[in-house]
Amino acid sequence: MTMVVTGAASGLGCAIAERFVRRRLRVALVDRDEQRLLEVRQSLQGVADRDDAEIFPLDVTDAGSVAQTFDAIRARLGAITMLVNAAGVADLRPATELPLDVWNRTFAVNVTGTLLCSLEAAHDMRAIGDGRIVNIASVSGLRASVGRVAYGPSKAAVISLTAHLAVEWASDGITVNAVAPGPIETPMAASVHNPIARQAYIDHVPAHRYGHPSEIVAAVEYLVSEGARYVTGQTIVVDGGYAVAGLLDRRMLQSDRPLRTQL
Repeated sequence: MTMVVTGAASGLGCAIAERFVRRRLRVALVDRDEQRLLEVRQSLQGVADRDDAEIFPLDVTDAGSVAQTFDAIRARLGAITMLVNAAGVADLRPATELPLDVWNRTFAVNVTGTLLCSLEAAHDMRAIGDGRIVNIASVSGLRASVGRVAYGPSKAAVISLTAHLAVEWASDGITVNAVAPGPIETPMAASVHNPIARQAYIDHVPAHRYGHPSEIVAAVEYLVSEGARYVTGQTIVVDGGYAVAGLLDRRMLQSDRPLRTQL
């Protein structure tokens, strides 16, 4: 089996790729940062045989390069049976200060890149009659926050794209699902979450902490497993309860008057 992981040079993509290399799958590590890919590949040499993980520099927004890269992956690692679309960008700023090129780049990477890679992987999966695609979305695609007028809608589009591709390809034996992380300890979060943002998340996440990349990896592992063969078009939220939370301050339960229950 061959898995392709985009955004594999850092963060969640790197953690996902490492987990499946440890499981002895053939893994194609895809990212635009070739130097960082080389570093990741070197770190994995003690984990698996050299043939188990290969690097493929790629800008997922370039349709021609995506096609060429996936052809190279097939030639070196075999037919693609699993794809994790983890490549993503985030540029958080007020809507009135959002340049159009940032909006376009956010959608190009997060949405168009996901589509292009999925279409390429689906060629192999449809021929085989089996395949797993997992898209990394975000809780920002489900609920709004300040500064995410490009990032949030792009991730909402990933969630919708996931459902539409799932419906199209279900009869081909392909499942398409998404994982929507909340705040996770990754380099991206470190770069865009200032101390005020971090404290706000800790205050509003019922678990009162950031998640760990391994907790996202575990969700991906389930979605590509045999046990998830009948699961498709779904978005699994991994966010410590953030997306479903309302009031969290327990002081609201305190009262000098006894509570009355009406039956």
